[in-house]
Amino acid sequence: MSAVSLLSSCLLLLLVCVKSRKPLAPALYVFGDSLVDAGNNNYLKSSRGKVNYKPYGTNFEGGQPTGRYTDGKTGSDYIADFLGLPLVPPILGMSKAERKKTITGVNYASGGCGIFPETGKILGCMNFDKQLDLFERTVKEDLRYQFKTPEELSQHLSMSIFLITVGSNDYINHFFVSAFERKHITPQAFSLVLIDELRKRLEVN
Repeated sequence: MSAVSLLSSCLLLLLVCVKSRKPLAPALYVFGDSLVDAGNNNYLKSSRGKVNYKPYGTNFEGGQPTGRYTDGKTGSDYIADFLGLPLVPPILGMSKAERKKTITGVNYASGGCGIFPETGKILGCMNFDKQLDLFERTVKEDLRYQFKTPEELSQHLSMSIFLITVGSNDYINHFFVSAFERKHITPQAFSLVLIDELRKRLEVN
């Protein structure tokens, strides 16, 4: 057997094992910006940051644009694969029926957004606060009916993976768009402000 054939066989075996194994986590919940947006901006009428055209999606399943800011999978898609979960659907692209029966995760990310509500506002994105609000609705209006007790729901959430990829657009907006404010704070100091703002939002939710 040639080295190429052996390698191909090993890769095939690995893929079979990954697909057949028990998921490493019950669900993946994704928040953030364009790095992990799975298509939410496609469903925002106000969005000026849609990527529903070629070459986006060229290397994705089906070869068509999906609203992802890449020609293939996003980082969150690869994480879902690794966890043994299906790709996480964008919340705005789900019907009420789909939301009611989905327990393996939801994607709330929106390209262009940041930690501050003002970041990406001009692009019409779904800001981070709105993403957290939608997650709260998912828990209260959808997930709660799929578990027999509050304790089971709590266990589901405690074992789930929460992926947050946000903050880069805040830097862009602050240091490249607003020249006035740039003079009054260093990048290092601004990073502490962002961390504090993110912490406060996560503590509230």
